[in-house]
Amino acid sequence: MARDQIRLVSSPFWIKIGPCLPEFDKKDLLHAVGVTFGRVLRSEILGEFCRLRVKLNVQRPLHRGIFVSIGNGNKFWIPFKYEKLQTFCFGGGMLGHSLHDCTEIAPAEENRIREDPPFSLALKAELNLVGRESLKLNALAKKL
Repeated sequence: MARDQIRLVSSPFWIKIGPCLPEFDKKDLLHAVGVTFGRVLRSEILGEFCRLRVKLNVQRPLHRGIFVSIGNGNKFWIPFKYEKLQTFCFGGGMLGHSLHDCTEIAPAEENRIREDPPFSLALKAELNLVGRESLKLNALAKKL
């Protein structure tokens, strides 16, 4: 098979979930999140945070989070953060290319998406202060 005919379809990723409200049963939450990805390879509960190792379909947009309901019927948004996330498109949420190189977005929509992209660096799980500072800088730049 020629190299240019090989396509990456899926790859394992760690997803960081939390901080979780005390009302959530973390095992049930991990199960609910895992179902949205299809295949869970591993899970960990680390205090108020949870992590899932999932087989992620890299040809589909990234999941930003999930709504989870608790016993009284209230729904809460649980955002996802992807560890060691590579280049992805802020317009379509696809891995492997940037907004500038995206073929899925019409040129007429590109300027609107640049002003208010549906995806952001907030999907990245940063492990150090420099990462958090860059997210703050990005948010400030969007406001300006």
